Amino acid sequence: MKLAYFGHVNIDRILTVNRIPSEGSQPVVATSEVFGGTAGNFAIVAAKLGLAFDLYSAVSTGTHGKFISYLESLGVDPKFLSVTDGYGPVCTIVSDGREQIALMDQGPMLSWTPSSSFRFGNEYDWVHFSTGPPDEYLKIAQKLAGKTRIAFDPGQEVHYRYDRKQVSDFLELSDLVLCNRSELSKMSSILGVHEDRILDSLPDTIVTSGERGVDFKISGKIGHMNSVPVTKVADTVGAGDAFRAGFYFGLAAGKEIMQSINIGQMVASTVIAQSPTGFDPSILFKRPEFSSP
Repeated sequence: MKLAYFGHVNIDRILTVNRIPSEGSQPVVATSEVFGGTAGNFAIVAAKLGLAFDLYSAVSTGTHGKFISYLESLGVDPKFLSVTDGYGPVCTIVSDGREQIALMDQGPMLSWTPSSSFRFGNEYDWVHFSTGPPDEYLKIAQKLAGKTRIAFDPGQEVHYRYDRKQVSDFLELSDLVLCNRSELSKMSSILGVHEDRILDSLPDTIVTSGERGVDFKISGKIGHMNSVPVTKVADTVGAGDAFRAGFYFGLAAGKEIMQSINIGQMVASTVIAQSPTGFDPSILFKRPEFSSP
């Protein structure tokens, strides 16, 4: 399976608090700086799983030299990264260990024009559009429609970077939508479709809901899959990206889509206990779900 994955490769500056305040302030109990981003977390976990993919993003030399070297050490080819001088992208995340809020400095992602450099002759089986410039992604998706399976996964940016036409156009072009419950609600609001009926209006859809599991609509069937229990929570930052890495790992291994969703949940639960950079897939590979079909 040939996969292209678009999204942010961030430096994440994490401020840990006991409680995310709705007003006033909270003391920071710990700070850390880690490699992250929707595509960055995916790339780290997917590479450790042995999944082959091409990574598309925009980063700067001022902040990302060590991150690029780290990705290369995992076997990720940086040739599709747009590397410029300057700063960013950098995301400041306030986390209480289970919930997060994020403050994003887009850096070179604001001026990135991947439609001018994307190699349309690569004949990908899947092209996954996560966070990034909507109009640029649409230009690529419009040329790929009907030739390549397209996954629409705008993440938190659906709350502030997408208008109704952009969402509608992407849904017409896409084979699969991936989002969490909050993002599904926002799409419902943007489209003017009641939330109770939003799944009916979408293509195949996977909705992650943390410890509440996954809701889905696959081939017209709407259902729910329970989460994989997590005995120790290190942090949930990157869990959704880890789910996507496990999901595509399953598809690449020839698994059915429901099996791939389950594998995605197992990978996510492991990453929640370890973090993306600390992820060790060796125990997962001993489970029968990870064997060849």
